[in-house]
Amino acid sequence: MYFDKVAELQNLLAEKEKEVGYYQKLAKEASDERLRETEELSKVSAMLKAKMVIIDQQRRELEKLNQKIQKSCITDDLTGLLNRRGLMMLAHKVFEGFQRHNFYEVNVLEAYRTFVCAILDIDFFKRVNDTYGHLAGDKFLADLSRVFMQPGIFRKIDIIGRYGGEEFMFLLPRCTEKNALIPLGKLQETINSTNFVIDSGKSVRISVSIGVTEMKTGDEDMFKVIDRADEALYYAKKNGRNRIVWFESLAGC
Repeated sequence: MYFDKVAELQNLLAEKEKEVGYYQKLAKEASDERLRETEELSKVSAMLKAKMVIIDQQRRELEKLNQKIQKSCITDDLTGLLNRRGLMMLAHKVFEGFQRHNFYEVNVLEAYRTFVCAILDIDFFKRVNDTYGHLAGDKFLADLSRVFMQPGIFRKIDIIGRYGGEEFMFLLPRCTEKNALIPLGKLQETINSTNFVIDSGKSVRISVSIGVTEMKTGDEDMFKVIDRADEALYYAKKNGRNRIVWFESLAGC
């Protein structure tokens, strides 16, 4: 009886050991599976991180490209200045800001509630093209644009661009007639005294005519301002050229 009981217990113990071994095997398989899943997840995570790095690089490159495209859309290829589209975009923004500034801040100093628009035209520019050719004329326009950017003439907040052909526009915020005539007069003097190299060492001197006006609180849009500056420019061209004409001085002319 005693030995039978021992044998029975031994058999039961063997079965339990077998059962434990079975569950240990299952546990190991599950552990191995989790390890494989963890390794797989780690690989997937690493791949995702690598792809995110690539995507981020591509996004930055796309943003830079988009900025270049946007800049090229508003930049004049010949002079590097704003083109007509860029000028008008900024002109309308400045006009809107001017209107809001005057509406909400009626007590602000007058010098900060003003805005000047000037249009410059090169006198007898056709002679340059006819005499030296259009390539020389293009070089001349590019050289002239660099004169505009010389330090000590305009401020950083002033907006300069090529309005079309040989016409250039200057938008001078926070500027009165008295303030505007200082940089514009300095620009005219600088241009008059500059020798522009055209072809094979040959140089020419030119003059410019400038029409100027000040934005008014009653202006409906920016086109009204530009029309006045253009009218002042027409008067300057018609009456001897090489001069700066302020539109508001034409009353009765």
